[in-house]
Amino acid sequence: MPSHLPLKRANCADLKLIHSFWKALSPTELYMLSGTLYAHPLRLKQLRQDFRALQDPPEGIYCFYDSGQLSESGPQEIIPTGQAGPGGWKRPLVSRFWPLWRLSHPGSEGRGNVLGCFQIRKREASTAMLAAVFIRPEYRRMGHARMMLKAGFHEARRLGLSRLQLNVFSSNPAIDLYLSLGFRRAGSKKVQLPDGRTVIKVFMQIDLG
Repeated sequence: MPSHLPLKRANCADLKLIHSFWKALSPTELYMLSGTLYAHPLRLKQLRQDFRALQDPPEGIYCFYDSGQLSESGPQEIIPTGQAGPGGWKRPLVSRFWPLWRLSHPGSEGRGNVLGCFQIRKREASTAMLAAVFIRPEYRRMGHARMMLKAGFHEARRLGLSRLQLNVFSSNPAIDLYLSLGFRRAGSKKVQLPDGRTVIKVFMQIDLG
């Protein structure tokens, strides 16, 4: 099981990396990830426009990393995990503000490898949507999605949210993960995928307490 991993709000530099993950998705894969948020083929311009529209916390695009190799420069807001390190410092879980450092992917230097990302959108009072939950295929079934979502719950509570909602297709195995984390079904409807298949879209929600 992976140890506590860092989560941060994406910046402009992060979008290119997210785009590199998503641009290879088929029309059906992109639709199952994000619904009607993005048109296929996904263009970086679309992602940048969406990023600019999600600048008011808790709304935003959040990235999840595999290590604590975080920059020591630039303003930060740290949420500790409660695990003390050498000298008594607390290992960071969530950081909201970071300079525009390049990320660890082929051809760049950075603070660790990006495992996945998610979005918080459409806040109404203390409720918001959890959307575009994504873990890179090579890192799935290793506990990272669970850790990422738990970190996301922590950040959502800190920012004043008490409920998160999400939509997931019944054919997506992630539905079992969401149920195990405390999400409950709140309704469903039939939808047609871009490849012509008809599937059930399940509406879920979780009370964060």
